Amino acid sequence: MKTFKKILTANVSTLIAISILLMPFSELLANDTAINNLKNAIEGRENVISDIDKEIRQLESQLSETRDERLTLQETVEAIASQQDILQRKINLAENSIEQVEGLINQLDLQIELMEDDIADKRVALKNNFQRMQIVGGDSLIEGLLKYESLAQYWQQEDVSQQLGSAIGQSMSEINEARRELDLDKARQVQERNRIESLQQQVLVDKQSVDIARAEQDRLLDITRNEESTYQEILAEKRRARDQFEADIAQFQAQLQIVLNPESIPTPASSVLSWPVDNVRITQYFGNTAFAQSGAYNGSGHNGVDFGIPVGTPVKSARQGIVKATGNTDNQCPYASYGKWVLVEHDNGLSTLYAHLSNIAVSSGQSVSNGQVIGYSGNTGYSTGPHLHFTVYASDGVRVDGLPSRSCPGTNIILPLADLSAYLNPLDYLP
Repeated sequence: MKTFKKILTANVSTLIAISILLMPFSELLANDTAINNLKNAIEGRENVISDIDKEIRQLESQLSETRDERLTLQETVEAIASQQDILQRKINLAENSIEQVEGLINQLDLQIELMEDDIADKRVALKNNFQRMQIVGGDSLIEGLLKYESLAQYWQQEDVSQQLGSAIGQSMSEINEARRELDLDKARQVQERNRIESLQQQVLVDKQSVDIARAEQDRLLDITRNEESTYQEILAEKRRARDQFEADIAQFQAQLQIVLNPESIPTPASSVLSWPVDNVRITQYFGNTAFAQSGAYNGSGHNGVDFGIPVGTPVKSARQGIVKATGNTDNQCPYASYGKWVLVEHDNGLSTLYAHLSNIAVSSGQSVSNGQVIGYSGNTGYSTGPHLHFTVYASDGVRVDGLPSRSCPGTNIILPLADLSAYLNPLDYLP
């Protein structure tokens, strides 16, 4: 017993160090190398992502210069091809981002594993120090003086207890700090896994956009047989159908007698809606625009906002809500109306219309979240160039009904119809 106590009092710092179970140096070095390799791979992927992003911005800038409704057939086809190129690069960007995030998750996995092992080792060391504390501590002053040959030996023993106590306190502090770091890494791990899911969804959306753009390109070449004159004839027919439709809808809506309650809708400048497209480029505003003054819209003004975007661009719900209805007026009367459209009723007294779509991604009665993709932009209906027509209504003043059409006699075109007072300026509610 005396021999053990002399060793303990003479070399307590060495004993405390022995109580900590250290990972072999070779294993530490291997794990550190693995983490550094992952970091280097992530940084390398970051450079690739940055280069692709620059290419996309440059191509989008070039494409924006050609977003006009007065393009020739060749210009239109080239614009669609450019959109496909941009989308392919966006897919490449997302796929590279997925690989980058996967590398980061692997790094976090390794860090979490090492941290959990470290915490386990610290707990063992803490337990050992508690046990040694019980061996050397706990005696009263009289008991201590009786157990040791001199007062000096007793004080040495007390010093050992204090050092062990200090080591225990430090170990507990280190364990708590390691737990905090572990929790942060686990939370980040969850965030990055969610990010991968979002990126994977974006890849699916962009691939759908590519397919839509390619199909539109093929359709244009097929119906025009690559003849500019045929293409211009189609555009002229769309313009005639549009003018006739505007007259029909103005006559019908003038008969609607809907009394609106101003308190049922949000106040203007409230930013209760979000942009329905990522890249905002307004080609025509709401109301008495220059185009409206030229004789369009039968003198009623433009009932929404037009966004100039390529065919196949994802269109998003401007707020959470319920899909009130969807439709395709081209099935009833080609070129005469909104083409493929979606009407969403929101929870704040507003409804939004998304028209001239190429594809619809939702169905009537479906709940949608803010920013959810509900369709893809197109050139259907009386559109003479790719764009999104976006209308905001007071919900109480809009309904889906049949509009008798003189463009297609004997046909009722099913679409949203509203009292003129129910049309609201979208920019009053957008950010």
